[in-house]
Amino acid sequence: MKRLMKMIENSSNMMGALILGKGFLLVDLIRYTVGIGLAAGMDKVMMMLNLRKQN
Repeated sequence: MKRLMKMIENSSNMMGALILGKGFLLVDLIRYTVGIGLAAGMDKVMMMLNLRKQN
């Protein structure tokens, strides 16, 4: 646990930066939300098309 905390505190080193990144922006949250919405919409469309084929 101490090692993880040290990595989080020291994300400026190369390994920490690769694993944890260097920051998180509001635009990242928006992009994740849009991606989840698109995936959910595509899933719904695919399910509807699959149900039509079965009937």
